[in-house]
Amino acid sequence: MRSVIVIDDHPVFRAGLSGFVDRSPDMRVVAEAATAARALEIARDLAHVDAVIVDLSLPDGHGLTLIPRIASLLPEARILVVSMHDELVYADRCLQAGAHGYVSKVDPPEAILDALRRIWSGKLAVGARVAELAVERLAGSRAERPRRLSNREEEVFDLVGQGLTTREIADRLEIGVKTVETHIARLRDKLGANNKTELSRMAYARRLEHGSGDL
Repeated sequence: MRSVIVIDDHPVFRAGLSGFVDRSPDMRVVAEAATAARALEIARDLAHVDAVIVDLSLPDGHGLTLIPRIASLLPEARILVVSMHDELVYADRCLQAGAHGYVSKVDPPEAILDALRRIWSGKLAVGARVAELAVERLAGSRAERPRRLSNREEEVFDLVGQGLTTREIADRLEIGVKTVETHIARLRDKLGANNKTELSRMAYARRLEHGSGDL
């Protein structure tokens, strides 16, 4: 029986996913977390876990930052990201951060179980939507793509979309205000925003695009 941790801040989705995994005869959910802080507490307390399912958007941090921290605490665990984001770039970043698979929440629930079994067999796993985007990119159907953001820029952009001030972003990420201002300036340049207000509208619009105001 494989042990699984589920990390997602949406109670209904987390409960549904945990129940779905538990109904599989070869898996059981041993812990749940709604925040990055709670996830790290669980990872420190458990001696062994076979898999950790992680959402990218958490109230106290970004999944891209959480992934390597979990990997260091539970080196034998396989990490599967299940997110509202279906952009190929997010899958790339998550795999580079230490995840073993990436499935979009728009994929059918069975895709999560299939992905878990695949990563337990030593392979990487991506959902159908991400695979489709990969094919589109190889086919050259996305000739114009925005300039790639760094993981830290993604975190700052996420928090800008939540309406946080520069000081609040600095406190949340535990970095200096000047550093946040530098990241915001780079975001404006990469995304073509004329000012911070326009950047804020872009960040908030992307949150709405992914449903219920959550990035």
